[in-house]
Amino acid sequence: MAVCDWDICFTFVIAGWEGTAHDARVFDNAISTPSMHFSHPPPGKYYLVDSDYPTLNGYLGPYRCERYHLPDFRRVAGFANNNEVFNYYHSSPRCTIDRTFGVWKNRFAIIRKMPKFKYKTQVQIVCTTMAIHNFIRRNLITDEQFIQAEDESAKVLEEDIDIGEASSSNLPGSSRQMQRVCDIIRDQLVNHIN
Repeated sequence: MAVCDWDICFTFVIAGWEGTAHDARVFDNAISTPSMHFSHPPPGKYYLVDSDYPTLNGYLGPYRCERYHLPDFRRVAGFANNNEVFNYYHSSPRCTIDRTFGVWKNRFAIIRKMPKFKYKTQVQIVCTTMAIHNFIRRNLITDEQFIQAEDESAKVLEEDIDIGEASSSNLPGSSRQMQRVCDIIRDQLVNHIN
């Protein structure tokens, strides 16, 4: 599991879980284990998560059972309902994580075809290459792979709109109340584009 920022850097990673572990289980371990030092979003802000993660306060997922991925919207124009409007705008910035992983995998061929090292060594390679990825991003002004990823980000962000913030103050961690936050943002989006 990895968390990325808007600058195409990794800000948190858990490596070493078995591949069969469900994303929600890894996520729960990260947010509930103090020694992990997981940085929760501040009040009024949200981490965008995909539908594999639970709906908790501060973690904004898409509407389930609706179109979500950008290629799905490119195949069929328009929105079937208001929830798809939300999912479209949720998916656009969420693509940043795909670009971050893409740059990382393209730069480090060892990740695409991991040698048969000991498992502990493989985990260390993942974490080390992510740290080097961040170092290059923060210190190398011109890097072709990051420039290409930024160009892709610009294409997606051209379509984004500013909808303001939906307040999460006084919201406990229930999925029902986070659903209300999604509904507020959805309604603001629909009103903005109509």
